[in-house]
Amino acid sequence: MRHAFADEIRITVRIDASELEIIIKDNGVGFNNHPKEQSNGLGRNNLRERMNEIEGTIEWTDESDKGCTVRIRVHLMDNSSKRK
Repeated sequence: MRHAFADEIRITVRIDASELEIIIKDNGVGFNNHPKEQSNGLGRNNLRERMNEIEGTIEWTDESDKGCTVRIRVHLMDNSSKRK
């Protein structure tokens, strides 16, 4: 929220038998209104790498001056495939 200049944030968590989904939405300025070095910084790359490690996905959508949405999806392990 510090860089986004947002005063509102909404977090939605959905989980079912096969997937965890987390959606984070704010009403800030969006990525396009930041200097290039901030919007393409290491934070986003680190998040992508971490999601790749757990075979998940992360997506950013941005509406200039209307905020940003981050959607994280992770496939959950099938309990029947666990070793006994």
